[in-house]
Amino acid sequence: MLEFIKRHRQGLITIIILLGAIQLLSLGLRGEGILSLPSRAILTLSYYPLKAISSGINAVQDLGKHYLFLVNLSKENEALKRELDQLRFEKNQLIEVALENDRLRALLDFKRSLGGPAIPAEVVGEDTSSWFRTILINKGSEDKVARGMGVVTKEGIVGQVSKVSARLSQVLLIVDPSSNVDTLIRRNRAKGILTGKTERVCQLKYLSRLEEIKIGDEVVTSGIGGIFPKGLEVGVVNSVEKKSYGMFQNVLVTPKVDFGKLEEVLVLSQTGAIDWP
Repeated sequence: MLEFIKRHRQGLITIIILLGAIQLLSLGLRGEGILSLPSRAILTLSYYPLKAISSGINAVQDLGKHYLFLVNLSKENEALKRELDQLRFEKNQLIEVALENDRLRALLDFKRSLGGPAIPAEVVGEDTSSWFRTILINKGSEDKVARGMGVVTKEGIVGQVSKVSARLSQVLLIVDPSSNVDTLIRRNRAKGILTGKTERVCQLKYLSRLEEIKIGDEVVTSGIGGIFPKGLEVGVVNSVEKKSYGMFQNVLVTPKVDFGKLEEVLVLSQTGAIDWP
């Protein structure tokens, strides 16, 4: 019905005008405002079509208004959605900034506790090869970083600077098999050399069979070698194997640092700086 009215609107309006003219003519012919019989018949016959046409036109107008309302509502919804997405993005950015500030504040407190100069750096990459376990930091020789310097976080030791460029440095992690760190058991001061074994496990070598080592013992740096200050956190003993022969026992250690979650580190600028060939 509405589609028919839309298509034939002009014709219908013409019909209305003609019917109205006929009514007026009939009134004029009759005089004194008294409708003649033909006029009454025409008025009666034209009432319902005129009413239907008028209702149809009003319905089309209402439909158009409703359509425009929906279009405007859709635009407003899209604008609100974009605004909501932007607010979510800004919220996430603020959360990240807050978390970073918390980490940096904790790292700064740890730096003060070290009692010596240290260079803060961000982790910007990692070596995924099976040969070496290393990370890249965004400080290099221009920042006075040198090969052999120790790298730490507030959780514990990370490794040692192995390569340096102007603005980047490579750090050999303590879980790499070529890494060696002088350590001791905090509880009984038994000394050993920590080397890498797997991505999450280190081995404590050269621990005498005469030493009593327990699972859960804390391992810290000994301060020997000049790479790390004495007493820094290294890890926790998770396995002890003492065979019936040999001079040493086999001790495995879980590092305190989660190397997969490193974001900021400190380079100990006055320890371990050596001129390697």
